[in-house]
Amino acid sequence: MNGENDSTRSLPRDPIHEPQKPMDFRKIVFISIFVVAIIIVILFCAAILSDIICKANAGKSPNENSGSQSTDIKFENMVVTKSDIKKGILQIATKENPAYLSDEEIANLVKLYTSPERKSGSVEYYTIAGTLQSDRLTAETSEKFGALAKALYNELGSSSITVKYAYFIPNEKTDSCDFPHSLGTTVDICLLINGDSYPMSKSPETLNWINNNCYRFGFINSDPSGEVHDAGATVPKTQLRYVGVPHATYIAQNNLSFEEYVDLIKNYYTPNNPLTFTGADGINYAVYYAAVDGVNPIKVPSNYEYDISGNNENGVIITINKSKAK
Repeated sequence: MNGENDSTRSLPRDPIHEPQKPMDFRKIVFISIFVVAIIIVILFCAAILSDIICKANAGKSPNENSGSQSTDIKFENMVVTKSDIKKGILQIATKENPAYLSDEEIANLVKLYTSPERKSGSVEYYTIAGTLQSDRLTAETSEKFGALAKALYNELGSSSITVKYAYFIPNEKTDSCDFPHSLGTTVDICLLINGDSYPMSKSPETLNWINNNCYRFGFINSDPSGEVHDAGATVPKTQLRYVGVPHATYIAQNNLSFEEYVDLIKNYYTPNNPLTFTGADGINYAVYYAAVDGVNPIKVPSNYEYDISGNNENGVIITINKSKAK
């Protein structure tokens, strides 16, 4: 022992319990400014990214199946007459605004019973009913309907589809005008079994095949249930309308009615912002609407093939085939 009082010996300070010095105010300011600067940079980058995404998706519907780019489309001006509004397969026909073919177009309608695709071997896979005045379609519609019927026969062996009506001018008092038979692009079908007519629902397998495949041939089905389309009709029938493969594809894939589709194109898609998608034929299409007043020109593509159809009201729908460059 050295004689010192151990109770008064100085003990080393515990750093844990040593009082903390307050942080320098300048450091606090510097750190705060640094954090704020980082936040501003992050927000600025997010805003730029959001703007890029918005511009890329501007005008697109939620259900769009985009399959091609439209930035390479070049345009030229063309004057379209008001009469062109009432030409084409994408017209909406109503009692208040009916649609009709010209005399020349009527003369060019094809009689279904002379179609070369009417038989497969010796088996007739669709038959003709109705009158001679109502068994005609446009050449394109007849060709596509023959291809549909032939594919149905080859895959299911079904030969009971009967055409009840094709081209005719609806009677304003008794006939529905929501599908334009007067354009030669609509065909009413039913089943003919043992000489009697039945709705398509009588053969679920046939009906399901038509519902799942008609768009591949350019058709839409107005009544997927396969029951009678017109209330009170004496002949059960399902109506198939030919609108072309690209339009039928988009309508089928997005579960739209024909009227909804035409309105969608009119309200949202322009030459600078067309609807782009891939059709059932594997071709990339671009579709847009242009209002027509008969005086001011509209924009049409100068470097791709395209089709024009009026909507029977106030403008035209342009369909660009991006596999066919000019």
